[in-house]
Amino acid sequence: MPVNIRSRAFLVPLAHKTLRFLITSGVPLIAAYTYGFGSWVLYLILGAILSFVGDAGGPPWLRLGFMAIGPASIGVGALIGTLCFFGQAHGLFFCVAVVVGMIYALVENRHGHMVMVPRFVGYGLVFGYSVTQINRLDVLLLAAALIWSWLVAMIWDLVMREKRPFSVPSLRRSILLGYVHAPMRWRLAVSTGIAVGLALLTTVFTGNKHAYWTMLTMLIVLHYNIRESALQITRRITGTLIGVFFVILLVSLHATPLQLLLAGLLITILRWPAFALHSGLGTACITAFVLLLAEMSAPSGSNQMQVLIDRLLATFIGCAFSLFTLEVDYFLRHVMLAWEKLKQSFRRGGHGNETPPT
Repeated sequence: MPVNIRSRAFLVPLAHKTLRFLITSGVPLIAAYTYGFGSWVLYLILGAILSFVGDAGGPPWLRLGFMAIGPASIGVGALIGTLCFFGQAHGLFFCVAVVVGMIYALVENRHGHMVMVPRFVGYGLVFGYSVTQINRLDVLLLAAALIWSWLVAMIWDLVMREKRPFSVPSLRRSILLGYVHAPMRWRLAVSTGIAVGLALLTTVFTGNKHAYWTMLTMLIVLHYNIRESALQITRRITGTLIGVFFVILLVSLHATPLQLLLAGLLITILRWPAFALHSGLGTACITAFVLLLAEMSAPSGSNQMQVLIDRLLATFIGCAFSLFTLEVDYFLRHVMLAWEKLKQSFRRGGHGNETPPT
């Protein structure tokens, strides 16, 4: 039954969610502006946002545990990426990226928090390797963002006089089901690993300095359901174009840090209502917000216009190789069917040549 977006039952929860999200991510953003933007802004704000997204409700400590999954995944991935960067282990980074893509394919469309782990380990991996290497301050900021988001959630429930119930299925059961059903997805896992590797190589060989954006795109748009993936890719491209155009406009107008802050707060307010209207508009908000974070984290004097162009091209490459993943999966399925038919024909032929007993 379709939801009436004009009904009070829909608008009131949406307004509450938007306001709590604004407090959760907006206050750290204002604090970052007060102290002066730096590379650490990326981990602080993402830590707050992922904690908010991972909120499953329920008892306080259980709630904190689920909220910690996203920031912890970012931290682990960033640590691996940082070690690869300082060790000049480019081959290791490539292999880890492929493995993360394969794990993502195995758990995609399962439990939401299971999907968060490979997705944001992948995010952290590319951030630590290609954007800004994680250090002790960044780890502390991830933890601080988690605690802040948790406190906001607890205080919000007190103010609203309503405890949010535990709202996700059993994680243990989902992990067991994922393990049991993993053999059914091995083709998609292999296809995703191949596609992620080829996408990264293609982006690097074209001279793109921000090849990591390709992997980030694939970890968002790729879905087990082929029709859903095609729809996500279409909306991802549409939203990315809108988001990039918005940030290009700000950069071309030489926006000040205060103007970037106000733009970030505006996008924070629009994020959930935009998704409620159309997922492409929601993607536009996410794209613009992440690009704004990158702009806030970038050193002064860098060529941000070229950065935006590189990321836009990398997005298109990521979407193209997401479709390529589905084609490889389709090809492998037909190869396996042909192999099974061939084995059956050999068995029939072998039985047909047997001499009947006398």
